[in-house]
Amino acid sequence: MMISTAAQIADPLRPRHLYVQPERRIERAAYVPPGRTLHLLDLENLMGGPMSGSIALIQASLAFRQLAGVRATDLVVVGVNPHLGYSAKACWPGGLVVLGLGPDGADRALLKQIEDARWTAARFDRVVIGSGDGVFAESAKRLRELGIPVVVISRESSLSHLLARSVDAVSILPEINPMQVVA
Repeated sequence: MMISTAAQIADPLRPRHLYVQPERRIERAAYVPPGRTLHLLDLENLMGGPMSGSIALIQASLAFRQLAGVRATDLVVVGVNPHLGYSAKACWPGGLVVLGLGPDGADRALLKQIEDARWTAARFDRVVIGSGDGVFAESAKRLRELGIPVVVISRESSLSHLLARSVDAVSILPEINPMQVVA
């Protein structure tokens, strides 16, 4: 695992390792543009909890966009509870918003998006997980075994050690302060 700069995370084709990256084991589908990234956002995790408010949701979304370098050809999937669904869609109008109820509901909804690692590997050149939850570690390992780089963007206070050890790179999101005005 390596802590990366924003520029390194934003460029999926730029090498980020001192060692050789494993070769891709699943061929990219012919219709998929090179460099396409799947972004999985556990927005409640990035904003510090579901009760943090809409300003925290906006701040977390802006910070993630800046660190991840979201491109027009990328797919963004945002997992939230139903109460944050409209706000999440407003922040990510081109993204897919998946809803989950109860504890870890958003995590479970996001994990369904990557449960078939081979399907994911054929359609994306990398995966960026916007969460610190350890529940994503096993999926990250499966994708890496198929030669797909996996990056985590997380708040330092919520980063699971298990998840950090399971990915290629980690970038720390600045702590969200909902009292700070968004510029």
